[in-house]
Amino acid sequence: MRSLSHALVVAAGAWLASPAGADTFSHLDFETPGLGLSLRAIHDPYTGPGVVFDVVPDIASDAVVGLVKNHATSACVNPPDLNQKLGTGRLAYGPDGDIGQSGYPIRARFDPPLNAGAGEVFVEVQFQVLRSTSVIVTLLDDSGQVIGGNERIADSAGSTCGNPGNLRSRVTLRATTLGPVRFVRMETSPSNRVFVVDDFSFGSVTTAIEPATWSRIKNFYLP
Repeated sequence: MRSLSHALVVAAGAWLASPAGADTFSHLDFETPGLGLSLRAIHDPYTGPGVVFDVVPDIASDAVVGLVKNHATSACVNPPDLNQKLGTGRLAYGPDGDIGQSGYPIRARFDPPLNAGAGEVFVEVQFQVLRSTSVIVTLLDDSGQVIGGNERIADSAGSTCGNPGNLRSRVTLRATTLGPVRFVRMETSPSNRVFVVDDFSFGSVTTAIEPATWSRIKNFYLP
């Protein structure tokens, strides 16, 4: 425990940081381009404002990303609707890659890197996957070094959309770091689970500076 005298010294000249709102915020729902009458289509890479999605390199030479309607992926979670997801497949599976029936790790690349300056960078994404599977988001810098990430079990209420097998689950995962972030890796454990992603959001949050007050200092330093 810090001493009261130390707290008084801190109070004399300290400034405490408190969270502020998001400075920048972008969101992709993968509804563009529309699939029309098609169930799925290859879009490799898939490009959004400031970010490009593809399969993590060296996983499979013909692995690709693309769009799939929710009811057409085996990772479907009710309702089995036309909502579009980003998924993976392979060129060997046909002209549409059978997108939404594979589980290759997906990589997002920011250009320029996602940078929060004096604050934090965040990435948030929704997974659909077999229930009880771990979903993982890893944040990497320009050299490929891990600088942040998060992991959780897909444990939300599940459904199957009428597909055979066990329940599928829809969960959202958020990861933060000081940045800058060049790459985001999205994957599952075990790695052989079919998954799709949706509602990919990213941005930065700054820290507002406000003077330290005696009441705030007491909360930190007094028992």
